[in-house]
Amino acid sequence: MRFFHPVAPSRSLKKGPVRVQIAGQKFALWRDGSDRAAAVADACPHRKAPLSQGRVRPDGRLACSYHGWHFDAEGRGCSPSQPKLTRCDTAAYQVVEKFGYLWLSERDTPASTFPLTRWDGFDLAGSFSTLFQAPLHVALDNFSEDEHFPFIHFFLGWNEDGVSRLEFKAQNYDDRTEVLYRGPSTLFGLASAAGSAVRRPLSE
Repeated sequence: MRFFHPVAPSRSLKKGPVRVQIAGQKFALWRDGSDRAAAVADACPHRKAPLSQGRVRPDGRLACSYHGWHFDAEGRGCSPSQPKLTRCDTAAYQVVEKFGYLWLSERDTPASTFPLTRWDGFDLAGSFSTLFQAPLHVALDNFSEDEHFPFIHFFLGWNEDGVSRLEFKAQNYDDRTEVLYRGPSTLFGLASAAGSAVRRPLSE
């Protein structure tokens, strides 16, 4: 959660809460009283009931369906039966709504770490979502290597004959690897792409 993750299309978050999951960790997302996306851990601190099965109150707070504990976007909680109870808070997360998606991260993740989607001479053309029924490390491995391009994505990138003309550059950092490649495309004549893969131990 030290990085921004696109977890759902913006249009999927309407009146009620929605559950999303990253590497086994569950989150409840909803829109608060100002129609801004908010997120907390999907377990009420009272009896661990899933907050994604609750409701959004008229004041924009997310209420648990079990005992009615309710929370604001900062994770500050309140018990209706014991209003003076002070230990009702839960973990809250940062949600950025951009490019038609909801991006989730720790609250203190700086905006400067938001993924680069455009730079000089390049604009974001669009996006799509695909559900991978696979372990996270398998999905990450697929996105962080490029040798499968000539065989799987040749209609967008380069074909096998163009691999010898491919320009490739990679730079390793403490928390990521940035890759830039440029090569012939079967559709567009010349294709360039850039990517950033996070390198972390799987135990994290």
